[in-house]
Amino acid sequence: NNYNYQKMIFVGDGLKDYEAAIKNNLNFIGRVESKSENIFKDKKIDYLINDLRYLENSIKSIFND
Repeated sequence: NNYNYQKMIFVGDGLKDYEAAIKNNLNFIGRVESKSENIFKDKKIDYLINDLRYLENSIKSIFND
């Protein structure tokens, strides 16, 4: 395939999502609801959001860094 994995982002809300992103060398944005425990607190993730309304800004930040 001709995918550019440097420009791909995996958005997930579980540790299996995080592990899949790491395994495939993808950027990862974790989503944790504001009332939930942050399961990503010990993980190296690109961004953490609690509402998908913040997704666009997080994506822009990843690619503008």
